Formats: sequence, C-alpha cells, structure tokens
Amino acid sequence: MTKTSTIRPSFTVESNNHQSINNKDYVLIYMTEKTIGKQFRVAAVVTTRRQQVQYAAENGLKFFHCSLETARTPMSQRIREGTVENYQILSLTQINLHMRQFQVLLNLEHSPLLDNILSPRSNFYNSRTPEDRAKYKGKVSCGTNWEQQYPRAYQELTTNIRKEGLNREQGDILLSVFGHCLDANRPHIMLIQGPPGTGKSRLISNLVLQLHRGVPNASRRMKILICAQSNTAIDVIVLKLIKLFRLLSKDEQGNMLRTGTANKVNAECKMVFLDALARRHVNELIKCRKLRDEDPSFETFYLERETLERKLKTLENRTTQNGKLAQNSIMLDEITKLRDRLEVIKRVLPDNVDNMDLQDKERWGMESRAKKQLISKADIICTTLGSCGGLFDYYQSLKFDVCIIDEATQCTEISSFTPLQYGIKKLILVGDVKQLPPFVFSRECAEAGLKNSLFARIQQSFVGTNLEGVKMLTTQYRMHPEIVKWPNEYFYEGKLKSNPDATKCDGFPFKPYTVFGLEYSQNMTQSAHQIYNHEEIEFVLKLLTEIMQCCHRHTTIAIITPYTRHKREIEKFLAAKKITQVSVLSIDSVQGQEYDVVIISLARSVGTGFLGSPQRLNVALTRARKCLILCGNFADLKDNNQMWSSLLQDAEQRKLYYHIADDDEYDDVNTFVSKIMQNLKK
Repeated sequence: MTKTSTIRPSFTVESNNHQSINNKDYVLIYMTEKTIGKQFRVAAVVTTRRQQVQYAAENGLKFFHCSLETARTPMSQRIREGTVENYQILSLTQINLHMRQFQVLLNLEHSPLLDNILSPRSNFYNSRTPEDRAKYKGKVSCGTNWEQQYPRAYQELTTNIRKEGLNREQGDILLSVFGHCLDANRPHIMLIQGPPGTGKSRLISNLVLQLHRGVPNASRRMKILICAQSNTAIDVIVLKLIKLFRLLSKDEQGNMLRTGTANKVNAECKMVFLDALARRHVNELIKCRKLRDEDPSFETFYLERETLERKLKTLENRTTQNGKLAQNSIMLDEITKLRDRLEVIKRVLPDNVDNMDLQDKERWGMESRAKKQLISKADIICTTLGSCGGLFDYYQSLKFDVCIIDEATQCTEISSFTPLQYGIKKLILVGDVKQLPPFVFSRECAEAGLKNSLFARIQQSFVGTNLEGVKMLTTQYRMHPEIVKWPNEYFYEGKLKSNPDATKCDGFPFKPYTVFGLEYSQNMTQSAHQIYNHEEIEFVLKLLTEIMQCCHRHTTIAIITPYTRHKREIEKFLAAKKITQVSVLSIDSVQGQEYDVVIISLARSVGTGFLGSPQRLNVALTRARKCLILCGNFADLKDNNQMWSSLLQDAEQRKLYYHIADDDEYDDVNTFVSKIMQNLKK
C-alpha cells in the first residue's frame, strides 16, 4: 500500500479564532458557500506551533500564520495556491491530547510507581529485596517513625502545624505524608479523602509549604508538582500558597509558577503565571542589552555584582561557622543590606544577558527560552492535568520529587498518569469518591472502566483488608450541622463532625435547611428534549427576591440546577430583573465552591435522569454554609429511588418538609411565596 501524498498549505488566520485552532488539532476545511460534496472540503492536521498562536492572541495581533498538513486533493491544492477565498476551519478534535495520553501509557513501564499502580497494596510493603518485604509486610513501609531520624525537623514541623492552626487530624495526616516523602528512594502513593468543607485545600497548601521547607541541612529543596482537574481548584491552592509564602523570610520563599492558558487563570495568580513572568523576563533582557550598548558605565554593574556576591558569601560562611547570626545585629544588618543591593542589581542585570540572542526576531522564541529557564529554576509548579504534559515541551529533562493531585476522584486514571512522566516517586492523591466522578463521553469507554479514577481503584483494593489505604478528613467547617446531617449519615456513614464555628450564623434570619415539594410539571424542548420547568423557575425567583430582601448585601447566594436549559432560563429571568449578585450553576460546575445561601431547583418531574446520581446529589447538598433550600416535584423520585426516598423521609421526620399542592388557593405566585416564607424563617 502506497503512502498518501500530502501537502502543507499555509495562510493567515484571525487571532480571535485562536481558541479553536491549536497544534495537532484535527480540523475540517470547507468552502463557505458550497459544502456539499467531497470536492469542497478536506481534513487536515494543524502543524502551527502552540506558542505562535498564544503569542498572537496575547499581544493583540489580528492575524497569525497557520500551517496544516493534509492529503493532496483539488481543494487543498487550491488553498495552497490561494485561489479559494471563502472557507472556514472547524476543529474536530485535539489529536495532541490523545497522543499525549497514548505516550503517557507507553512511558508508564518506566515509572518508579509502576508496581504501586498495578498492585496498590504494595504501597504498604513494596521493596526490592525479600528481607525488606518481610520487614514492611502488614504495615506502612515508611514515614511512620521518621521523627526518630529527623528529630529537629519533627519538632519544627509540629510547631509550624500548631502555628498554622491545623486541627489534630490535619496535622497527623501532614506528619505522616511528610515522613513518607522524606524516604526519597521508596516509591509510594498516598490517598487523602476530603469530604466537603473539611479543609483539604488548606491541608494541601500547608503540606506544600512544609515539604518546601524540607529538613535542616538538606542538600537541596524538593521539587513539587501540584495538579488538579480544574483551573478553579489550582487557583485556590496557588492563592493560599501566595499568602503563606508572604509570611516567610526571603531565604525561605521559593520559586512558584502557575502554568496554563492565560484566559483561564485567576487574575490574582498572574504574579506567578509563567507566561507573564517570561514576558517580563524578555523585556528586561532587551532593556539590559540596549542599556549596555548605549551606556559604557553599564559594565560597572557586572563588577559590582561580583563584588557583592563575594562579600555576601564571606559573611554567610562566617556566621555559619560561629552559629550566632541572630545575636550579631551588626553582621545581620550588613548581610541584609548586601542582599537588598544584590537583589536590585539582579533585577537590572539578568544572569544570561550576554547569551541573549537578539538576532531572533520572533519574540515568542525568546519567551519560550525564558519559560524553559523559569521552569528549570522553579521549586513549585501548579497546573491543570490538561496542561501538565505541556511542561515537557519546554524542558524535556524536567523531574519532580513529589506530585500532589487535587480533585483526584474527578479525573480518569489515564489523566492521573500524566505527571508520572517526570520521574515522580511520591504521588499524593486528594479527593472524595462520594463526590463527582470523571466525566466520560463514550459509553464504550465508560463500560470498559475508563470512567474510574486511580483514587477510586486504589481505595477499592483495600476494602476487606485491615490496611489503612486512605486517610480521611472528618471535621467539616462549612455547613450548619442541620445542612450536613443527612449527607453525613447517608454518604459518609456518620463519620463527619461539625466544628463548633459551623453553628454560628450571626443572627441569620432563615432556617438552615428546608425542603419544598412542588407539583409543577416539567417542560421539554421539542428538538433536543432539554428539560426545564417554567413554573418552578417563577416560584424560585420569587423566593429568591424575598430572601434577598431579608439578607445582608454581602450574603453570597447561588441557584444550583442539574439541567443546562433550566439554568439558561433562570439566567434570562435574572438578567431581565437586573439581578447580578446571584450565581446560577450546574451541579457539574459547582464542586469546590460554597455560598451562604443555596437554592436547588430540580426542574424534573418525570423519571430520575441525572437526579439518580448519588455523587451529584451529594455535591449539590453540600455547597451551602448557612441556608439550603431544596425545591422540586418529588413524586417520581420518592416512589422510584431509594436515595431520594431516604432524603424526603428524613426531612419529614425533622419537620422540615413542606408540600405545596397545585390546588392551594392563592391569588398569584407572589402571595403564594409570601405565605410560605413563614415556614422558611426561624
């Protein structure tokens, strides 16, 4: 069989379309006016480098150069020759993502964690020798008695845990994980289950801080990779780390990077965002080169820098030898002044100004080299799992000591393998199998087991054993105890405890938890069979209006619904009434968020659909801090679903369920809602 002949047409593309075109995308090019017939369309693979596309978008360029590889056809030939004027490009799928996942699988056999992944119980007694296997059989292989080997580090860490205000359970988990990470040669996977409101993000940020500090006299700092499925989760951790690092001395502060797509990164995280730092770095290089060319005195900066570095090294060696730096205030002041001056010189005079190739007129090339340098020097890198593989593009010899994956139960197993290409020996998975699982579009893939997370599979392997495979956080700080009561009993077997502060609602006017049973019937679009409920929306919005009149203006409020069309209809009503301070969210997008008041509007009145998912229900019910209101037509759910039957029975027993019949005599919905507000208020 002969190889298909290919050509590489190139042309300019509007940069506002850059989101839909990326390197290795599989695209369809078709004529705008004539779309019927093979002669008017051709498939292609984008070969434009991703950095070029990003550079065009971020620097306001109207067009960027786009290259494709496609089969030689009359259509593609005409594109190459420029004789086709009106055509469009439609992105079909991201081949690069699939290829990266395939490469991750191929490389898995070289991962130090391969045995731990294939046989999860080996985390407790894996070893290279039979003697070590016997030694560790039936108990944790490392990290249990590390305080005896590093007594000073243990004392400092326990002091820091108390200082940071972690509870005892969080502190114990941090100590255990820290100990495992100190055993650098033994591969290990650790699981932490964080139910809603138990402070897993706080635990992660403090764990990173302590791992970064390491142990006294360590030869180098640990290099840490932090990943999550969503940008929101990563940004939460980045912001917490920024606050923690601000409290440290300059010596303790590390180099942290946030990588990813610019328009998806929280504005407050831009100060550590890779692209922004690289752009700033290149600007400084260009400025330095111009200064050196224009001002002969610029050479004196080099001499001053060398002199400062020598003086600083001499003073630091002297203080290390006598060990009385804190007691010698004169020497301490001199070191501080030298460091401050050296910091100024380094900002003006980057180390590699001599090696900068200003002949390269493509600025994105310079930024790419700057990114490589920043990545190589970073102690902590934070990114999504989707962007994690992209680090390899800049720095192929990149290695990490520890990787932490937040939202580990929301990502597929193969996604969890992505960071392992960086030689990681310590993998910490943080998640909750009782919340949202990975979302897999393909039914065949789901049935084949690809919908399961690595966290869930490892946790399941310990069921029926006496081994503690998962460390669980059990003190929740978010929800009023009345809100968490049923989710705790039904999903967590009553293991969650509420912190006393969770009961403090500062004179909040509404009951913590109320269920309204309605008799409104769902609506459905004719074409796509999308579910919404017009009458329920009218009820919910009037209820919302009444609630807003009784609450402080800083009260955070959200409406959660399982159905996209129902969500859009609510948003239309809010926009019409110019209500902007209320968030409207789908269940799939609300995990990890919290609000003072949450109204759940189910929309559906026939069947169960999404409402039959325990994970989705758990997520929806555990977002509210002070007040949760559940609205819906529960007739079908109560009769046909055991989970919903349990929820409604619990609400009835606690006298928190109010059934509102369709034939109740009220003049209009306004009077109707005003009457039931009496049931909602304390």
